[in-house]
Amino acid sequence: PETAASKRPNATPPGPASDNKCARLSQDENNKVAALFQTFKERLDVKQDRRERIVKLSRDITMESKRLIFTLHRVAGASDEERLAVLTEVSQRLDKLIASKLLPISSELTGQDPWEYRRAYSPGLQELIEAMTFLEFLSTGRLLSLSGGVRDRLPSGLLVSQFDYLLGVCDLSGELMRLALNAAAKADFDTPERVLAFLQKLLGCCETVPDRGPDWFPKDFAGKLETMRQSVEKVETVCYQQCLRCIEESNIQLPVVTH
Repeated sequence: PETAASKRPNATPPGPASDNKCARLSQDENNKVAALFQTFKERLDVKQDRRERIVKLSRDITMESKRLIFTLHRVAGASDEERLAVLTEVSQRLDKLIASKLLPISSELTGQDPWEYRRAYSPGLQELIEAMTFLEFLSTGRLLSLSGGVRDRLPSGLLVSQFDYLLGVCDLSGELMRLALNAAAKADFDTPERVLAFLQKLLGCCETVPDRGPDWFPKDFAGKLETMRQSVEKVETVCYQQCLRCIEESNIQLPVVTH
């Protein structure tokens, strides 16, 4: 009797034409995948090259900003004329730095997602903000704001986040502490008191910000906040020592408090 298997037509064995067709299809698929990954490679190379250029510019900004801060410390014990000359010089150099380094970064970010490259230039930007706020304090005694001060002076296409501003302001406390110590060493009693009043208000504002947050929150804020507290304590100690020295020199008798 015939079975179901015996009724089936005999399968035609694959021939050379079929093998060639499969090989061509496989080769075409491989070419498409290779072309796709080549496109990915080119895009990644472009992004990496752009990132490297931005990192290099950021390093240059960091170095020049440190030089500006060092120059600003020359105002300690200087005459009014010398002080004005230093502030004018730093302001002019700051404009040149923005034009030569910040503007190219802004151009690199044109048409790009700025948050994708923020970490590449954030260190230099923080150092620049530290120099800008230090210059503002020495010029006016005030804190340079983010929206009405920092962003207005920097290129409009450059992302300046609240995090960069906050971290730069935290670093400012260290420079103000050095300013107070240098002034005290040169018998300048007014500067440490002004610095202390400013730092105490600044610390109070910064302490309202949580020192920890989500994954996108800057991890180094807690450390910078603790460093700011230490800077404030050092200036408080300097002012306290000045008060004791004045009391000793004037032979003022302090009231005795009894309980």
